[in-house]
Amino acid sequence: MRDAEGPRPGRQRPRAPQARWALLLGLGALAACSRPRPDATPEGAVRELTIHLGRYSDGDPTEAKAAFGLLSKEARSELEKRAERYSAASGKRIAPELMIAPASFVSRFEARELSSRIQGPYAVVAAVGLLAEERAEIPCVYEEGGWRVHLVLPPLSPVRVLKRDGETSPP
Repeated sequence: MRDAEGPRPGRQRPRAPQARWALLLGLGALAACSRPRPDATPEGAVRELTIHLGRYSDGDPTEAKAAFGLLSKEARSELEKRAERYSAASGKRIAPELMIAPASFVSRFEARELSSRIQGPYAVVAAVGLLAEERAEIPCVYEEGGWRVHLVLPPLSPVRVLKRDGETSPP
């Protein structure tokens, strides 16, 4: 309790433990806010996708899920369609993120430099390797509060159903 005259000389006021915790939490929140999310830039989204695909190629399915989250809505939808088709044909359910073939994206070359051209909600990230021919352009789109990599997949071919007599039905 405080005297009417204030604290006495030579006697320190006891500090509340809550004040220390509030200070620590405030500093922790400040440190967390100072680092931008990987998908804050198109280059960051491409870099992060490459990291997750590299780890996924080592067999970690949680990395596939993280990579899937960095893809555009359209790319995720296409992978969902492929997963449904595979599941229907095989009788085994497969998660859409497991339809990503990491070797198709990360093994061409190691990017030494990433730069982007942004136009509205769209961007193209230029990845440049060590050699002159090591160059790729990766389309990105800003959606869901961050940059997503727009993975361009070839169109699905029509489903052909074989009849018992060996003839095929039209798609």
